[in-house]
This record gives sequence, structure tokens and C-alpha cells, in this order.
Amino acid sequence: MIEIKDKKDCCGCHACASICAHHAITMQADAEGFLYPTVNKDACTNCGLCEQACPVIHQSSPRQTLKVYAARSYDEDLRRQSSSGGIFTLLAEAVIREGGVVFGAKFDEEWSVIHVWTENIDGLADFRGSKYVQSTIGDTYREAKKFLQQGRKVLFTGTPCQIAGLKRFLRKDYDNLLTVDVVCHGVPSPFVWQKYLDEMCPNGKIADISFRDKTNGWSKYGFRLRFSAIKESCLLQPSSENVFMNSFLSRLSLRPSCHSCPCKGGRSGSDLSIADFWGIEKYNSKFADNKGTSAILVHTNKGKELLDKTDALKEEHPLEQFKREVTTYYRSVEAHPRRSEFFERLDTTPLRELVDDYAPKKKPARKSLLKRIVHRIIPNDFRIIWDKPGQTCNRLWSYLDTIGWAIRTQNKVYVLFWDKDIKYFDHLRNNPYIKFPLYSKTLIKWLGDARYQKFLTWIFANRFLNRFYARTTSEKFVYSWQQRASKEYFPYVMDEIRKLYAPNQNIVAEVKSVMERYRREDYFIIGVHIRRGDYKTFEGGKYYFELDEYKQHMQALCEVYKDKKVCFAISTNEKIDHGFFEGLEICQTANATAIHDLYMLTQCDRIIGPLSTFSRWASFYGKVPLCFISKGNVIETDEAFSVITDFYHFADGTEIVNLTDKHTHA
Repeated sequence: MIEIKDKKDCCGCHACASICAHHAITMQADAEGFLYPTVNKDACTNCGLCEQACPVIHQSSPRQTLKVYAARSYDEDLRRQSSSGGIFTLLAEAVIREGGVVFGAKFDEEWSVIHVWTENIDGLADFRGSKYVQSTIGDTYREAKKFLQQGRKVLFTGTPCQIAGLKRFLRKDYDNLLTVDVVCHGVPSPFVWQKYLDEMCPNGKIADISFRDKTNGWSKYGFRLRFSAIKESCLLQPSSENVFMNSFLSRLSLRPSCHSCPCKGGRSGSDLSIADFWGIEKYNSKFADNKGTSAILVHTNKGKELLDKTDALKEEHPLEQFKREVTTYYRSVEAHPRRSEFFERLDTTPLRELVDDYAPKKKPARKSLLKRIVHRIIPNDFRIIWDKPGQTCNRLWSYLDTIGWAIRTQNKVYVLFWDKDIKYFDHLRNNPYIKFPLYSKTLIKWLGDARYQKFLTWIFANRFLNRFYARTTSEKFVYSWQQRASKEYFPYVMDEIRKLYAPNQNIVAEVKSVMERYRREDYFIIGVHIRRGDYKTFEGGKYYFELDEYKQHMQALCEVYKDKKVCFAISTNEKIDHGFFEGLEICQTANATAIHDLYMLTQCDRIIGPLSTFSRWASFYGKVPLCFISKGNVIETDEAFSVITDFYHFADGTEIVNLTDKHTHA
């Protein structure tokens, strides 16, 4: 049974009420005017479907954005009628031309906002233009499902939470369903909206409303209210001077869930996201006409196919440009500190007086330019990784969850020290959210890598600063080795993580050229991580194996996989005569670096080796089953292998133990 204990945990999507076959749930307005589910316990059978349908209880992972476009219609009249570039109408027309149905938000006779559907192009006019009020979904989820089951193409548009609610309600994917969400600042209270209309037009004679009038241009849009009493008249105000828009933009009147939205950053499951592409004139002069430009984020191939059917000016742009200008795509707005006071007085106080009290128009601050510059340099939230957790794979593991945090929240993480192999990870070094502020090719070339690192250690890793880092309680300073087992963020962004940690193209090409020769001959490739050297004394030599011990394990594996052609990909930091492994098929990249060897292991079918973070990372990154070898035992079955899922666990649930915390040697 759905039960709302905290109102921030309900986005008002109607999924719970829509899925209830017994009609035991109705949506009722609270004192603030927002709809929440109310359960008739006598009719409820406790089937649990309402909870399963809730997008707040069951939050989705972000969808990867395939492409980002700046776009606008060639039809100037359509652009003028639309909030930005007129792209919604073009998408909807493409669906209707194929016999489809389009769902969207419109005003009803009382100027409340409701969701309805149309199958006629003329009906799209009601859906055009932003409506800054939460719409009532009503029966549209059920209606959409009916059309889908009939085989008709359906385009459903709404806020991210409404799209997420639809997806949870349907409980399956439909090839004929297309979803488009609008990037959302938040939804204002319908009660505040009706109070505004009652105060502005007590006789109810309203002819037209536009939240985004472009009379003075797209960037200086205004609020327009046209009256129809006796002689038609019109109210046109800049949005900053309109009472209702002020309550909305100042965050006074938003739904509680909007301040911790569960559907930001592509988590609604939509095929496309559309928004205003604010700031586009800085990147593309073709769209600098101040008539409106849409941003289109493509999340699925199905969405891309629909977009390709539209006749619009479209140009691809980096996702980072959009995120820089439209932060509400991935970040919820904070609640106004006096929001509760605003709603407490709403019944008895004119809206103008309330807005003047709680969101007075501010004079331009003299330091606004300076503040903007500082904000560009020092972001609101960030992390600093200050420790040096050993060799390459120790660092990859240690940085993993903090980098996952940066990717998921679109905030920056600064890595003070780097491993010498960072030069091989171009994606990592060039990501806008991961910064290596002290990495300088010029200084490395001038001083040498080892000398420059020693110099930085003397400055930033001295005893005084280490004491400061150790004692600070700020979460902004990260001792990354202690985070090596953390999995709070990275599991949600694994696709992005794997792209970030991919080595540069030369290494990928060189490794694949070697591996493909054996793949063409149908070899089953087993990666062998041979690590000796420092392992002879590390942990009393428990992980040190002589070459003939490695050979015994390899011969045993030939027996395990006797129905296959077996080849062994050797990964080692020492020169080994392949003749020692006579009788075994051996492959190895020429002039290999450690990163060549690491990437080669990720491309194998199985991996063996002593306990180490090196082979563990290869298994995790490449999803390759791994088995650690041990003294006195050989591998006798394929069941001994399993994929690493995090620092301390295999996919089969086995926990990795006996790993030292002395990370300078691991």
C-alpha cells in the first residue's frame, strides 16, 4: 500500500492511482494545492502494485545521452508560438502523420493544466508553449496503454517525473512508445496559480495566457494575460515583474519533491529531452537570432529516428556545453528558506503582498560580475583527492567511487597527484569533471616525471598538510585509499566509467591487433598475470610464484579447457623467454607498457594470477572471469572463475580477503 510519510517523496505522477485495478487510490489536493494519493483501505487488497509503480521508490539509473543538438524549426510562425525552437510540434506532427497519438498538457476551461491526447495536427496548438503549473495526469496513462496495445504509435510528453511514472505504470517496454520529457525547473502549486487568476481576473473572462511571450525576444520573454471582457485588453509583463512568475522562479511555490527530484539527469527513461538552449549564441552564431532555440538530448536510437523525421535546422553540440548553461537538467533547485511561511499565509494574504515579502525584486548587485567569475573558477561542490595510493591500479580503484560521484552529480573532482601512466588515459584527463590541476606536460618534460612528482610531494604531501588532511572533517578532502571499497556512486554510471578508463586509441589498436590474430583462429584466450619482483618479500612471499608454478597452472587449464584451442596472454613487468613455456601457445604485445598488459587482460576470456589490484581491475573493467592462484593448488574447473564486481567481491558472492592495507606495495 502506498503511504506518503514525507511529501518530498511524492512527485504527483499518478502512477499509483492509475495502476490500481480496484480504484482504491484517488489523488487529493493538500492545503498547498498539490495532488497526493489517498488510499481507500476497505477497497485495497495490498497487492503492492502501487508501490511497484512509484518512480520515487524505484529510481532509475541515468540514461546515457547519445547526442545533443541545438535545433529550431524553419517555420518562423511556429517558432513565435513556441517557447523555444518549435521542436515539440515537429516531433508530434511526425507521429500523427504515421497514424499515431500525442499526449501533452493543455489548459482546460478553468485555465487549470491537464494532460490529454490528440490525433490531429490541429490539436497540437493547445500543447504548444510552456505551462508553469503541474498538470493533472488523470486517465492518460491508461489511455496511452490502450493505444499501445492496439498497435498505434504513441508520443507521450511531460515532465521527467511524469515520464518516469508512465514507464513504471506500463511495466514493460513498447516499441511503438516514444517519450519526451521537458527539462524542468520544478512545478508550481495549482492553488497558487488559481489564486493568481482569481486576483487578476475575478470575473473569469480570460481569452489567452502565455507564460513565454516573445514580443521582446526569446531571452527577455514575458508573461501575457489577455482578457475578453467587453473590450479586449492585454497584460504583458517581463517575467521578473509578474507576481506568479516571481513566486515560481524564486522557488516559493514549487512542489516539495522538486527540491530532490528523483528523475533529473536522464533518469526518467525518456527517449528525448527538450529544453531551451540558453547561451547557444556563445557557441553557434546560426542560432543567435533571439527567436528561440531548442536543446534536444537524444537518449535512445528510437528517439534519434523520430528526430531524423523532422524538418528542422539541427547541429550537434557537446553535452558539456548544454550542462554548463542548463543546470536544471541534472540539479534540483533548493527550496526557498521561507517556503513554509509563504504557504501558511496563502489563504489569507494577497499573492502580491506575499511575493513582495518573501521574494522582493533585488537591485543588481555591484559584485555580481565578480561573483560570476569566482563561481566559474570555484564550483559550488567539488572533491579534492590528496593522497598517493600506490601504483596505477591502486589509484584506479581508489578514485573509482569519487569519480563516479563527479560523473553522477556533474561536479568536479581534483586529483592532486597522478600516476606516471595517466598519460595513457586521454578520456580521463580530458573529462570536464575530472581535473589534474598539477599535471603539466611542459614541467614533466623539463624536470622529468620522477623529479616533478618528488617536487610536488615535497610541497603538497608534507607532514604538515598530511596532518591537516587527516584531521579535516570536510567531505571535500578525500583520502581515496579509504574509498577503494565504496560503491555509493560508480554502479550507477558504469557505462561512463568504462569509457573514461579506456586507454588511448594507440594502445587499444595495438592490443586488438594481437588479440584478433588469435580470435580469427578461434583460440580461447587466458590472461596470465605474472608478478614477481617485489612480491618475493611482500606479505612474506605468500603471493610469489616461480615460473614453473605458473606453468603448472597453465598446463592444468589446458586440461580444464581440453575441448578448446587455448592460448595464454602473458602480462608481466619482466622479460620472460617464451621458450620456457614450450608446448603452450603464448601471445604478448611487443614493447608492451603496463597499460598494454592491463588492457590485454580485459580482452581475454579468463584471467589467472596472484592476488593483486592489477588483475582485479582487469576483471572488473572487462567483465572477465578471474581466479587467483594459490600455492599447492591448481585450478580444476571453470566454476573457480568469477567476475570482480567491486574491490572486495566476486559476482558469485565470494569475498576477497587477506589483502594488505599497505597500499604502497599492493
